[in-house]
Amino acid sequence: MSRLAPAKRLKNKKGTITFAVRGANTRATQVFLNLRDNLDLDKSGFLPFGRVVEGMDVVEKIYYSYGELPPRGSGPDPEKSEMMGEEYFSRSFARLDKIEKAVVVE
Repeated sequence: MSRLAPAKRLKNKKGTITFAVRGANTRATQVFLNLRDNLDLDKSGFLPFGRVVEGMDVVEKIYYSYGELPPRGSGPDPEKSEMMGEEYFSRSFARLDKIEKAVVVE
């Protein structure tokens, strides 16, 4: 019988990409990049699944002044973004950056 080694769990450190959650069983497709160490998120179910291995200088230039998602901040509303798509972002968040290409490296 073979056994799999336990997966090494990433911490919410600067440069990790993490699933967003609102509570138990709420993780879906929303992700964010940690622009600083956010180790408190580890206890709250925010699961990093990758990290920037090259180009962190580019990540640090991403426009982040819209802040957190509502209701905590004035960033994009996830429900409106799902309903309206790119039109919502281009009309309401003209300075928002987007990732056009990402490569998964094993």
